[in-house]
Amino acid sequence: MKAMLFRAAVLRNVLKQLIEVRVVWHTQNLESSIFPMPTHWTILFRAALRQQDPAKLPKLVEQARRAINDRVLERGTKSADPQEKEELEEALRQLTLLEQKRKSEPRAKSARPE
Repeated sequence: MKAMLFRAAVLRNVLKQLIEVRVVWHTQNLESSIFPMPTHWTILFRAALRQQDPAKLPKLVEQARRAINDRVLERGTKSADPQEKEELEEALRQLTLLEQKRKSEPRAKSARPE
């Protein structure tokens, strides 16, 4: 009987340690994942980049810009990695270029060649 209680206690401790190891591994794996889950701003940003309808583009660009700025503000209260900062800055640059391109296209199409 004592041997069974001892084995049960040992087994409980081993299981507890395995669970702790798995939780630590899972947490570390999420933080340094090769394929991170898309975030709200990245989904909106990609949607704006892929949008083919010029009438829908301004709204998507505005939504993406707002989500990126929200993330920048959120990052300001936490320590964040420099790679994400670069990604956010690059996304804002891409949106600005996309808007400039959209604004210049109607003029280019309406201009008559001489």
